[in-house]
Amino acid sequence: GQKPFFFEMEKRNQKIQENLVYELQEADFSHSQSHLPIRRQKEAKGHAVKAMYFYSAAADMARLEQDEELYRSLRELWEDVTQRKMYLTGAIGSRECGESFSYAYDLPLDLMYGETCASVGLLLWAGRMMLLKEDSCYADVMETALYNGILCGISQSGDRFFYTNVLEMDPEKCGLRPEYAHVMKERQPWFACPCCPANIARTILSVQNYIYTFSDEQLCIHQYMCSDLKENGWQCSQRTDYPYDGEIFIKVQSERDSAVKLRIPGWCEKYMVQKNGEYYSVQREKGYVKIFVEKGSVHEITLRLCMKPEKIYAKAEAESMQGKAAVICGPLVYCAEETDNPLLSRCCLKQGGYLKKEQNAILAEGSSYRNEMDGLYGKQRFSLQSCEIRMIPYFQWNNRGAGRIKTFFEER
Repeated sequence: GQKPFFFEMEKRNQKIQENLVYELQEADFSHSQSHLPIRRQKEAKGHAVKAMYFYSAAADMARLEQDEELYRSLRELWEDVTQRKMYLTGAIGSRECGESFSYAYDLPLDLMYGETCASVGLLLWAGRMMLLKEDSCYADVMETALYNGILCGISQSGDRFFYTNVLEMDPEKCGLRPEYAHVMKERQPWFACPCCPANIARTILSVQNYIYTFSDEQLCIHQYMCSDLKENGWQCSQRTDYPYDGEIFIKVQSERDSAVKLRIPGWCEKYMVQKNGEYYSVQREKGYVKIFVEKGSVHEITLRLCMKPEKIYAKAEAESMQGKAAVICGPLVYCAEETDNPLLSRCCLKQGGYLKKEQNAILAEGSSYRNEMDGLYGKQRFSLQSCEIRMIPYFQWNNRGAGRIKTFFEER
């Protein structure tokens, strides 16, 4: 954001048409977030992945320099990204043009970009913001991105990848309409720009770095997954089937009188804590509950998070999702595939209808449009017939071949 602009000077020395560096082709330098000094930026603009890496570095700087002004600027950008420009899955960067952020609430479901690397970058930024300030909103976003926007980028076989991650897809459009050229109907074995496969690999291999933070006084548990920690006088183990089940068993021992802090996810309305078999009454503060532990003793803590299927709605300003609902259960977003629902394009959710959990799937009460007109147009209004919609975790879609997918449904 300082003048003279580096990229403006660099243009004199480059054949722009032959260069893949987008910054050399832009006029206002927002693509590289270099249009203004970061302390004056109020809105996330430009290339979503580069923005995440830039904000991550700035968060590190704010922490190391104890720079409250820089933190406040980052917090303003955080609010813009997560409250106005982020999909339910933790995908960001809705525009295919420049792989970039769009204006507030412009979140198309089928034309979206949602690059896997951008969700990885969001996790990296959230992790650094979490080190800056103890607030569960950062670990909540990390969880959302990890289990939905990132894991969707890799097949269950581990050898095929999505570069972009849409919430709604019709395979016919991908093959015939040029505006959908960036949408792949199936994961690919590789890409000409192979950033996403490597980014997914490093994220999965480094996930242990985001589970715990600790000091002499307290141990914070930010993510729930089977794990063991032995560090700085702390010993801790977690056993759980999370994210499919909300019961977490923790054993912890400290060399000092101290405290354990557990994150209560934003999606969770009811929770219960037990310490050594007895109920432990505690209120959440900034999304965490604090449990005191005595030095030397092994404490058994049980956390039960009420996890049930629920419908989720978008703010009215997000036009692409007006009148529609998605289904979540805990941190997982669910979607429906044509493989399980042959008439998926006609399906809608029934208002007030049931949601039933079935192993790792959810059965939703729905309706299917029916119209028996002879021609393409007519005066006869459609009717609805009852149906059941089978939904699976979003990250699992397209592991059984190509087909339609829907995440947000009209509700009638």
